[in-house]
Amino acid sequence: MLKKIQFIFLIALLSCSSNSSANHSSLTKLLIDIHAVQIDAINSGAVILLVDKDRVLLNAHVGKANWDDKKALNNDHMFRIGSISKSFAAVLAMRMQQVGKLDIRLPFTQYAKKTFINNIFSDTPITIEQLMEHTAGLAGLSTKEWSYNESDELSIEQTLLLDKGNHKTRWKPGLHHSYTNVGYGLLGLALEKAGGESYEALMDKYVFSPLGMNTSTLLLDKKTEARLVTGYDTDGKKKIPYWHNIYRPFAAINTDAKDMIQFLQMLLNDGKINHQIFLTKDSIKRIETPKTSLAAIAKLPYGYALANYSWQRNGFTFRGHGGDADGYLSRYGYSRESGLAYFVMVNAFNYQPIGKLRRLLEDYITKDLIKKLPQTLTLSESELVKYLGEYNSVTSRFSAGKKKSKTKKLRVYRKGGKLYMKKDHENAFIIEAVTKKHFRFIDETVATFAFVTLDDSLYLQGDMGNYQKIEY
Repeated sequence: MLKKIQFIFLIALLSCSSNSSANHSSLTKLLIDIHAVQIDAINSGAVILLVDKDRVLLNAHVGKANWDDKKALNNDHMFRIGSISKSFAAVLAMRMQQVGKLDIRLPFTQYAKKTFINNIFSDTPITIEQLMEHTAGLAGLSTKEWSYNESDELSIEQTLLLDKGNHKTRWKPGLHHSYTNVGYGLLGLALEKAGGESYEALMDKYVFSPLGMNTSTLLLDKKTEARLVTGYDTDGKKKIPYWHNIYRPFAAINTDAKDMIQFLQMLLNDGKINHQIFLTKDSIKRIETPKTSLAAIAKLPYGYALANYSWQRNGFTFRGHGGDADGYLSRYGYSRESGLAYFVMVNAFNYQPIGKLRRLLEDYITKDLIKKLPQTLTLSESELVKYLGEYNSVTSRFSAGKKKSKTKKLRVYRKGGKLYMKKDHENAFIIEAVTKKHFRFIDETVATFAFVTLDDSLYLQGDMGNYQKIEY
């Protein structure tokens, strides 16, 4: 049973949520469940937001901001959002495109020198939108880049020169989505060249100030440091020092709950804030629609778009992004079907509590929605048989070391009249066709992966990765 003071705290949070007794009851239960998660994860605090287009349904700060003075987390505290910073970088790019400063379809070299990238596929230039969708063919950060943590003083251009040899294409741009923080460093440089100002100035001018995000910063100043929640390791006890991200566009934003509410409601309102157009509907649609991988070119609408990815929960599609920072984990997600969005942050590098909190929020958001299964397409024998067989993984996030890692394999086969997919050392799952190229797992309500033919090779792309069929 909750203590009386805790119960009063829950009711106070509910006061602006809804006049409906049913909604009031279910939101009360959600808060009780959230509190139970926090009790289990006693060594981390959490910020939990739930909003609709106009209202804040939940703004909860639970646990401690730090364990030195055991100060409770509150609305004045700031925290780091890691790779959610990429979503803001994409918003900045689209804002600059709206005013004619940028065209994301153009090559990176239209804005910055080609010396920053070694693209061995000279006939296929890397575009700005490929950098944002992680389809440029680049590796992740090198050890030298990742371990840099000296200060915020180096410019993006200076940091890109620290290990220029790592910025080499490993496959042709525009084929596969493979997550890389390097791409957002390059994006930041292109934005600076296009806008004629520093990345920090551009973010404030085009994003933070217009959205009323008056607290958010990319650099650690004294005011931010005084308000910043302490970040802890997995055990919730060992402090992790502030990490000066080498490329600020990919993970450097410090913010608070009030500012994140502005961002979430802008997305729910199709780019409007306070009834004013911040992003056009076309810009929002582009942010949410993948365009540059093979699957995207084959018209699969599901996947990673402009720092905005999709996932299914309970048969409903969410969009958003995650953020892993040193000592902080955060996620935001929104559902077009429900008109609700959430944000959650824990100040410990512990995936268990944030995973539980996400599931609670997504279950709440989808609880009243009606699940609609798509019509299944029955493929002809000739259409079906070409997908059967073994596949090799063709991408990896990081550059190969001295010892090559074992190639990941996947198999598509028939059994008992049904089609199955099985990855190495994992369970097999039934898959069904939605179109001749697009497929889904049976617990999903939309196509989430695609088979695409290019130059006589068959590729499989989706959340499982990028695979190429082995031809014997």
